[in-house]
Amino acid sequence: MIFFNSSVVYQNSRAFERRFKLHPLVQNLLDNVLIFTKLSLKKDINGRITSTVSTLEEDVNFHRKSTTHLEGRAFDFSVKDLDEQEIYNLKVAFQNVAGHLGAWQSGGGKTDYKYRCLIVDHDIGLGRHLHFQIGKDIAQNFKD
Repeated sequence: MIFFNSSVVYQNSRAFERRFKLHPLVQNLLDNVLIFTKLSLKKDINGRITSTVSTLEEDVNFHRKSTTHLEGRAFDFSVKDLDEQEIYNLKVAFQNVAGHLGAWQSGGGKTDYKYRCLIVDHDIGLGRHLHFQIGKDIAQNFKD
């Protein structure tokens, strides 16, 4: 969709230009998140995508703990002006539909169980956002 490839959806030109280096499943997920935000939540989508593919230097500067952005397996979605119910609805909708694509996370503690995590809701100092990510195994096993 030309509309969703428009640079106004992205917070900066770097995020826009690197969008095309995202894994195809992540590109599709990004488009669907924007559609959901625009049509279901009826919210503005301009500037929503704050990060796509990163460089190693950027990951070091941001103190990132994973390589999901570096490998094109993640994007960050700003939740500016969304209320808690809208954020919840967005997270539930995508976890229900695509949660099985998420990256493996460790539960920690004595059990140290692992689970799929599609969405991380956090703020690393640049504003609260939803970090959407797919698993490395999913990305490697995906065939066009």
